[in-house]
Amino acid sequence: MELNLEVTEATQDSANIWNDTLPSNTVITLGNNSVINANNATFLAYAWHSVEGFSKFGSYVGTNNADGMFVYLGFKPELVITKAASRTGHWSMANNKSNPTNRVNKVIFANSTDGEYTDPNAACLIDFTSNGFKWRNNDDNNNDTGETYIYMAWAAVPAKFSNAY
Repeated sequence: MELNLEVTEATQDSANIWNDTLPSNTVITLGNNSVINANNATFLAYAWHSVEGFSKFGSYVGTNNADGMFVYLGFKPELVITKAASRTGHWSMANNKSNPTNRVNKVIFANSTDGEYTDPNAACLIDFTSNGFKWRNNDDNNNDTGETYIYMAWAAVPAKFSNAY
């Protein structure tokens, strides 16, 4: 499946991009599409995996509950990136530097050239807890009923057995 950081599209099957082969922990198989495998061109690939106490990657299903969806990470996040995978939607990035206290209402949309966005209607409210993050709204970019979302999160204090603060 393909999911592009620069657009809002949902996931799509791309046989000629990844050769219909899931990546393993050591190999990414490229197809014959010039978007990712052109002659005399340079490409950059990001391949992440969860590291206990440092980073976590996964998915959740939205509930449309204004007291929201909680995602357990095992650490307090510094940066959380989410994206609707089952339909179109923004790549929302929230961090603890722009929002040093909860509730976090400033986001950057990775798929947009706009600057940091402060939501006056609180549609992007998220709490960074000592062990994960919790949505405090039912916005379709992060918590719509039955929609699948992917997330990427990095720890505020990266340590395997860090103390909450």
